[in-house]
Amino acid sequence: MKKIFFLILTAFVTSVASAQYVDADALSVLNKTSDKIKKTTGIKGTFDLTMNNAQISQKQTYTGSFALKGDKFKLSLNNVDTYFNGQTQWVYMKENKEVTISTPTVDELKEVNPLLLLTSYKTGYQIKKEEDTTYGGKAVYDLKLYPEDKNAPYFQIRILIEKTTLNPLLVEARSRNGVTTSVKLKQYQENQNLSSSTFVFTPAADDEVIDLR
Repeated sequence: MKKIFFLILTAFVTSVASAQYVDADALSVLNKTSDKIKKTTGIKGTFDLTMNNAQISQKQTYTGSFALKGDKFKLSLNNVDTYFNGQTQWVYMKENKEVTISTPTVDELKEVNPLLLLTSYKTGYQIKKEEDTTYGGKAVYDLKLYPEDKNAPYFQIRILIEKTTLNPLLVEARSRNGVTTSVKLKQYQENQNLSSSTFVFTPAADDEVIDLR
């Protein structure tokens, strides 16, 4: 579940280059949003993650929260807390009182860290800016990303970015198996003073520790 959230969330902070088709206006919006996020001292927010399977008429929504600062993050979703302090990752299962500690690889971090891709340009997408619209009463940019890799799990990613603040409001991914996954950002607070301890988990005496380092 946490991987789904971050895979989608990376879309709005990813600058796209060298694709077969790149809409200059769409690229400009993505770059401005990316630059804005890079400059902040920290971000905290809450979100709703919805998975809608139209084929079986099944819809599930989960509420979570996140904190980001540089390459560090904390994510709380579905009774699982994930911490990463730039080197070590802790995944804490609240119900089981179990924590798994690891040193993730770069590829593993790409699945869970939305800021990792900010340091480089990402290739492999066609991007398009649709007509500006409104969402939740706010004027937004409506962007579409289409993976050039035909084996990619998503064939379309839609991103709504508020025009006045350049903050993301909605990221929606449509998969080839008929499932649409969306992240609706409910709160998005920038320039938060987040201490290093925010991204470190200290196990309690009765927690089971699985150390994979």
